[in-house]
Parts: sequence; C-alpha cells; structure tokens
Amino acid sequence: MAPHIKQIRFNYSPEFTQLLDTFAREHYEDNRKTYKSEWLKSKENHKLLFQEEIERIKQNGFEGDIEWKIFESIRYYYRKKVIKENQPIKTEKKPKEQTKLAGFSKTLKDIMDNHIKQSIQETTNIVNIITPATAFDDFCKSNIEEITRELIILRKKANRNIDEKEIEIKLKKAYKNRLYKQEQNQ
Repeated sequence: MAPHIKQIRFNYSPEFTQLLDTFAREHYEDNRKTYKSEWLKSKENHKLLFQEEIERIKQNGFEGDIEWKIFESIRYYYRKKVIKENQPIKTEKKPKEQTKLAGFSKTLKDIMDNHIKQSIQETTNIVNIITPATAFDDFCKSNIEEITRELIILRKKANRNIDEKEIEIKLKKAYKNRLYKQEQNQ
C-alpha cells in the first residue's frame, strides 16, 4: 500500500480557475448576501463543470466539504485579488529595504530531502497520516544541531544578526515546498 500524505494544497483545473476568476471579477463589489446568491446561481448554471471538479479533487485525496472550500477560495482569495488590482496605486509609501537572505546549504537541503523520504516511507497505512506541519516539527526536533549550524552560517553570510523568526519562516517554507515537490513526483 502506498503512503498516504494528507493533501493540504490543491489546484483547480484551468477551466474551473477561469470560471472562478470571471465570477470574482463580476461580483467583487457585491455585499455578502448578494455574493452568495449569485454564487449559487453560477453553481447551478455550471453544474457539470462543478461536478467534474469536485470529483477530480476527491480523487486527489481531499477530505472535507469541497463545495465550502471552493466558496471560501473564491470569496476570500479570488475576490481579494480583484480588489487589490482595482485599488489605486499609492506612491506615498517607500518600500522597505530588504536584505536578501542567502539560501540554505546543500547539506541542509539533503537532510531535508532524506527526512521527507523517511517520513513518507514510515507512513505505510492510512491510519498514519503525515501532514506538512507535523513533518516539519519532527524535522526540527531531530536536526537541531544542523539547523543551528545553518543559522550561524547564514548570519556570517549576511553580515548581520538575523532574527531567528526570519530563519524559521524561511526554513519552514523551504521544507514544505520540498515536501510538496516530492508529493507531486510520486
């Protein structure tokens, strides 16, 4: 039996994405009640496309209320994207100067990849489900020395005292992206 990794992210098909984007652009100014009633009409008008997308997402391993997740994504992500596009550009604010943080060493990346492979191999039955958050926590607990060593190296490269929270965010993002890529390769 293949390992089961709980899928947190999923992508819509191009046709469905286009439908969501169009809907969001047409209704981004609607109040909540109008937005929901128009959404229900749109769902009814595109019933076949909705059913195909729901089945595809279920086959990809998503568990839960798919219709609610789709509504949440259109209401809170697609709509917000349209609102941002339609806001006037403010030239008063100067962007913060960001110092680019150097990337992680190949050694740490290899340790991440090995940990991910080992976590996937240990997850052999459906009862034992791995999530990106739990895998990352386990990685941090089991590789404290390597992470500390990497922090020292990054601070030397940046010639400044890097905040540990900044490193944690970057490390978490790198780990979860590597996990996601390995999921896609299976």
